[in-house]
Amino acid sequence: MKKVIDFVFDTVLGSFIKITGIAMSVTVIIQIAARYLPFTAIWTEEVSRLLFLWFSFIGAAVTLKYKMHLGIDYFYDKFPHKVKRIFDISVYLLILSTCLILILYGFRLVRLVSIQSSPVFGISMVFFYLPVAVCGLFCGIITLYELVLNITGKDTSSASLTEAEILGL
Repeated sequence: MKKVIDFVFDTVLGSFIKITGIAMSVTVIIQIAARYLPFTAIWTEEVSRLLFLWFSFIGAAVTLKYKMHLGIDYFYDKFPHKVKRIFDISVYLLILSTCLILILYGFRLVRLVSIQSSPVFGISMVFFYLPVAVCGLFCGIITLYELVLNITGKDTSSASLTEAEILGL
């Protein structure tokens, strides 16, 4: 299971985030350049907004896998191992419930906006709201995996990477 999780989050989602981030940067550069050049690029605002949504929400799921969200470890590090484990399980259950809410209401929102289309391209607004539910799904998968590891007593501290490892240094 670890190999599948690593492949999906590292290879598939990691590559998706890199491509989306590069495309978003290029789109924003074109948008800025279009202000000073004699051509108009009205499509750039819509594309950059769409890419930003996907980049942010999928990035949040990958960030959750590496335990890189903001946290305060000062008091946590002072707890004994047993209390840390109970605390971790409680936090994972809370995150899992939030993921279920994201999935449930994300797909409900997608269903509501499915009849709308974007102003410039005319594509369905589903693509703008779908990242919420997809983020909930991926966050739920990684949280459920970490919760099972924690309950069974397997070490999950190895999933946390340093900044240098993530940047490939």
